[in-house]
Amino acid sequence: MSKIYKDHIHTYERSLSNKEVYRCISKNCTHYQRREFLRDKEALCNNCREPFILTWEQLKNKRPVCLKCSKSNKAKQVRSVADQIADLFPVSVATLAPEALPEVKPEEPRMEWE
Repeated sequence: MSKIYKDHIHTYERSLSNKEVYRCISKNCTHYQRREFLRDKEALCNNCREPFILTWEQLKNKRPVCLKCSKSNKAKQVRSVADQIADLFPVSVATLAPEALPEVKPEEPRMEWE
């Protein structure tokens, strides 16, 4: 493996010769891995190039894609639930700037005998 691609996130495709083996399709990367070792590992989606965690369902495809890009019924349900949550909570704490968060002052510890 070249030094340039040593620490990148792999984008997988099923091997042509063996359905149990997946290979990274990044240029100059020679990474191959058996399917059972890829479950619960991070990979890049073949459509949107966003990182996601591989599942058995996604490893049934020739080119695994994330739930945002998948056309399965489960993916559609996950997207609809995510939209409903986004409608209920339009602004999350993670998207707020640190200046917008209220300052929390820690209380001074009190002794029991006081």
